[in-house]
Amino acid sequence: MRCYAFSALSYNGFGPARTFQEVLRSFDDEGLEVSAFSPRLRVRPDNAVKQIQGLSPILRSLPWKHIARHGVARTESRLLDRVLRDSERRCVYTFPDMSPGTIRLLAQAGVPIIREMTNLHRGTARRILSEAYEAEGLPPYSAIDRDSVELETQCLVEMDYVFAPNAEVEKSLVEFGVDQVRILGTSYGWSKARYAFVDEPRKRETGTKLTALYVGRIGYEKGCHHLLRAWSRAGYPGKLVLAGSVEPLFRERMNQELNHDSIELLGFVADMSKTYAS
Repeated sequence: MRCYAFSALSYNGFGPARTFQEVLRSFDDEGLEVSAFSPRLRVRPDNAVKQIQGLSPILRSLPWKHIARHGVARTESRLLDRVLRDSERRCVYTFPDMSPGTIRLLAQAGVPIIREMTNLHRGTARRILSEAYEAEGLPPYSAIDRDSVELETQCLVEMDYVFAPNAEVEKSLVEFGVDQVRILGTSYGWSKARYAFVDEPRKRETGTKLTALYVGRIGYEKGCHHLLRAWSRAGYPGKLVLAGSVEPLFRERMNQELNHDSIELLGFVADMSKTYAS
């Protein structure tokens, strides 16, 4: 079977775009004939998947914020053209978002569509984060609006199957009307090739203090205020290393906690394998 995979992300080797390519590696290992459609590739993914870029070579070099909308539209158009001209057995995998118009045309053509849920349904996320922001006395949460929730709900109706990477995602899908039979539980796993040090023997000296590591965006959405307060209640039992960019609002409100002597801020880290190994 041919699998046409779509991502609306600019690939730079990090984050969700990297996850997309790692998932496709596993598809390829299972014998699927995979073609990946992305707006642009800033670096070449280290897998054997055929890569198609939506943007022309000249446009790929421009800042993403200026070309994102055009790039996504061009990528969807190229994918749609390939899929509809293909008379062989095929399916489409979308990671995660695809426009309603493209989804509708694929569904009308009888093409099976599988969507990856990289996070909770937006409706669940909006409810949780709105409550959390209110509890913290923050301005009303607005990153996910009602229109966005409705759009995702409508798009999920057309999906033949939905991949859910954990139980909480499964529950959020059911909460917003996705039939359980269409939800397939999955797991992202990890890449041993990127973290070869795990096979090396490691010793911890007796009496050394705890070193805790947090990796990811540092802000209220990620619950980092709970982490810092828990660290304080524990009596600062060692060193807390935070690897990731700090959101401005979080830095403004939690500046005192972030500046404690036991906390080390690394900022964005390109090669996390070295950080994990240390």
